[in-house]
Amino acid sequence: GVNRLIDRGDSQPTQEQIDECLAVYQHMIEIGAQVIMISHTSMWGTKMHENAEYIQMLKNDFGFEGFIISDWDSIEKCTGSNLYENVCLAVNAGIDMLMEAGNYEEARQAIVDGVENGDIPEERVDDAVRRIIQVKLDAGLFDDPYIENFDPTYSFNSDRSHEFARLLAAESIVPMKLGDYATIEPGVRVLVMDL
Repeated sequence: GVNRLIDRGDSQPTQEQIDECLAVYQHMIEIGAQVIMISHTSMWGTKMHENAEYIQMLKNDFGFEGFIISDWDSIEKCTGSNLYENVCLAVNAGIDMLMEAGNYEEARQAIVDGVENGDIPEERVDDAVRRIIQVKLDAGLFDDPYIENFDPTYSFNSDRSHEFARLLAAESIVPMKLGDYATIEPGVRVLVMDL
């Protein structure tokens, strides 16, 4: 019952605006981005979670080797008539990892069933698994899988974690310029910010 048009609306950008946004993605891929989260939104009526044209552009045209992750519980908002169809749509569009909180077991089973039913090519799943494992390998997540060498001085709310949080915040600031206001529905206006 919550109006979420700000993050789930239908964007209708010009080709020039699309090209500007794609240039940002291309730059981030070139400097080493490993994970890209797809937006809840739609573009010109197509849910981004099933927008194979742009997801595949990231992988095929821009050379993205990392993995594409869904937004939180966004698969359920695709245009299929049920979770199975939505999972097939998203995976086939190029989503590599599904972030389904409430339906994760059903989503996992939908992938298995999709492959068995021929609705999801096995090669698509193999590609997703390869991408996910490679990113985890590159991040060192398999170096200490049982956390035997965990450093407790890096725990939550320690001086070290505060220092690292400040560093991350400083390095992740994105300069933006203010643009015009846009009306997303009668009586609701948002300030548009451009990179």
